[in-house]
Amino acid sequence: MGAGTVTVVVIPARAGSTRFPGKATAPLRGRPVVQWTHQAATQARRVTRVVVATDCDGIAEVCQGFGAEVMVSRELLATGTDRTAAVAAHLDAECAVNLQADEPFISPDVIDRVIEAVEAGHPVATAAGPLDEACGTDPHQVTVLTDQADRALYFSRAAVPHPWSGGHFDELRGSGRAAKHLGIYGFTREALARIAAAPPGVLERVEGLEQLRFLELGLPVTVVPSPQAPISINVPSDLAAAEAAAEALARERGAP
Repeated sequence: MGAGTVTVVVIPARAGSTRFPGKATAPLRGRPVVQWTHQAATQARRVTRVVVATDCDGIAEVCQGFGAEVMVSRELLATGTDRTAAVAAHLDAECAVNLQADEPFISPDVIDRVIEAVEAGHPVATAAGPLDEACGTDPHQVTVLTDQADRALYFSRAAVPHPWSGGHFDELRGSGRAAKHLGIYGFTREALARIAAAPPGVLERVEGLEQLRFLELGLPVTVVPSPQAPISINVPSDLAAAEAAAEALARERGAP
């Protein structure tokens, strides 16, 4: 890969979210959550095309209303990566990105850096920001552990590593080996096809984390550092914090 690489960002937005039904179209400062995520993707410099992938006509109508390209599929797909693969199979893209719809504050620069990692030859890339003390106590926040080459060792909703020797959170946060995972994955065409062809593994099923399938398949996952770990929207109670973050962002940019 190199200059001129065709890159598609797929934003999976299904209707039946178990933790927060309808969250993709939930209003956030007067706009649907998915619109915020879509805007971030369109502002990334290395993105050729942005597609919202959904199984719901209602979500499709909302997204078309703000100008998004939409693909509707009734196919039963287990994860956002599976839905990304279904869309990418119809497009001639060398790099595909699964950007979860509940990441309205993700930085376009982080999206670009994930794509750059894939273009540099890494089969899978993702991103992570500063470790949050809620990681390990809030199962909706995921910790990623990395090696010294910034490759993922494991992802978990649990407190990892377990502080058996009495280590403190500040020590872990300062180590650079643990971070809060962000909901974005970049893939080469070959890696994505391999992942989509494989059934969920036991780690993926137990943790409920699609990225563990990548590790179980033996695919190296490069973790791109993000200077921030912005709020993602997992459950309805996250909307209040997101509203506050959106208001602060608007003030910073001088928007009404």
